[in-house]
Amino acid sequence: EAPLETVNFETGVSGVLSIYYGNTLTVKPLDLFGWTTWLNAGSITGYGSGHLEFLFYDADRTLDFGTINCPVILSNYNINPADRVITLSGPANFGSSLEIKSEHATYTMTLDLSASNYALSATDITIGTRAIINGRESMITCLGNFDSSAIGASFLKGTSTMLMSGIGKTLKTTIGAGFYNLNVKIGRAHV
Repeated sequence: EAPLETVNFETGVSGVLSIYYGNTLTVKPLDLFGWTTWLNAGSITGYGSGHLEFLFYDADRTLDFGTINCPVILSNYNINPADRVITLSGPANFGSSLEIKSEHATYTMTLDLSASNYALSATDITIGTRAIINGRESMITCLGNFDSSAIGASFLKGTSTMLMSGIGKTLKTTIGAGFYNLNVKIGRAHV
């Protein structure tokens, strides 16, 4: 199936990006600045080294990421400094890696799975410098490596369940960090 559109652009203008059910957006490396509305009822895939980097600098957002099959970076961009929070408005399925980070020396970037406890799934999850995932009561699936060992990184476990799967994968956290419910599946066995 041919992609709906192949894009390679950067925008500093708030606006609307909608991908409707049954459509696929194929992206080259792409930075998205300050989208006020984001609807992904279709899917997004990367072309070559294609990835999506969401640079949040002006306000908190509530977003429905849907299915994205390329690496995704959520970043508190170093303009108009403040803590930034992205709250899910639906389940998020990242078929590749997910990285959350803050580019600011003081302020944080938080991914909140919301009071509705939406599921989060990714191949690899990296909670970078001054970044937070608020797990609440959600189901979080990590099919690869999980790393929250960066300076200022935090995983707020709530009563969430973390499911890890795969052989030779790593789980790295800061000292004292933990999980409410951690299930590790290696092959057919559960640990």
